Amino acid sequence: SEKEVPPSLFINRAICHYKCNEYQSAISDGLRAAEIDCERGLQGQYIAARAYLLLGNMQSANSLLKYLSKVAGSSYSHPTECLVRTMQSIERYHHFMLHNDYVSAIQSLRDTGAEFEIELLRMTAKVESDPSEAFQFLSKLTTKSDNPSVSFLKAKALFRSAQDSLSLATCKELLITCEECSAGQVAKDAQILRNKITTYEKLRTRLTAETTGRQYQKALCSCSEILEIDKGNNKIATTTLTARANIYHSLKQYSREIDDYSRAILIEKNNNKNQHLYKWYLGRATAYQALQEWDLAIEDAEKASQLCKSPVTRSILLNIKLQAESHKTRQQPPSPEPVAAKHDFYTILGASRSDTPSQLTALYRKKALQWHPDKWASGTPEGQKNA
Repeated sequence: SEKEVPPSLFINRAICHYKCNEYQSAISDGLRAAEIDCERGLQGQYIAARAYLLLGNMQSANSLLKYLSKVAGSSYSHPTECLVRTMQSIERYHHFMLHNDYVSAIQSLRDTGAEFEIELLRMTAKVESDPSEAFQFLSKLTTKSDNPSVSFLKAKALFRSAQDSLSLATCKELLITCEECSAGQVAKDAQILRNKITTYEKLRTRLTAETTGRQYQKALCSCSEILEIDKGNNKIATTTLTARANIYHSLKQYSREIDDYSRAILIEKNNNKNQHLYKWYLGRATAYQALQEWDLAIEDAEKASQLCKSPVTRSILLNIKLQAESHKTRQQPPSPEPVAAKHDFYTILGASRSDTPSQLTALYRKKALQWHPDKWASGTPEGQKNA
């Protein structure tokens, strides 16, 4: 009977299953060993705890680790403590992934060992933070290269780093392999991603036709649909935002054009990429130029010139500066005419500042009669002028 089988056989088989990434079978054999002999089956429970951990079943792993901490001797105290730390690291990893903090997620697994499943967790976060680097790493894998999870991550990384026809065809081939070799969650995820790629190809073709045919309103709708396909795909987001900005420029909707270029610039900065940044600064500078916001236009053109020191960027910067100077010259108000010196009316009337109002009135009437135009109508030209 099964109880007569030595627990060491189940433990050895559990170890083999574990090394082959067959974690459910490893758990089953490890727990059988513990049922046959509690004391000798501690190693089986330890293997089961590790397998639970790599499957993401934290609750079961934690229960076994607590039991091992209580009943196991010094021989399992250190491995158990290491496994507890690994479990805590994985829990932190899932917390960071939930909040889209992919760099911290990778760092949380820094000291958790190099098991295949741990590497997959690292690569899952890397695909989100730097898909191009993740694809290069996954392409260099010699072991487990035919694993469905590796193929899925490789396809996802490629889709998020390149959208040319050849790359998209490669993605679909990898995903079809995933669906054929797996029947679990990986297969479902692969099918979802393949559908996204197919939808993207159709919408991209439609967008090109609409833009070429100047059907700008339809093209704007296509851009909005593309942006909803894969919201974590920064490559698609920046490419589509740039296309939509160009459409807004054709429609002379410069404020919306500026918004799209600003979003593309922010995405590129957050991912520490500068490959296309100068193009978007130039595009935004052109939009500011159309709105006659010269200071902002010059600022963006200078940034583009610093990122790409080419004759084209320098020429655009010089053109914007010349237009800005010309505009400011045209808008500059004419210099006011010099204001004549103020007259001292007391001196003109021959009055004193201490005179009463009635005295001032009498002096005013006297001067008015003295210089009345009718009196000087037949007088000298100088007298007529003074009158």
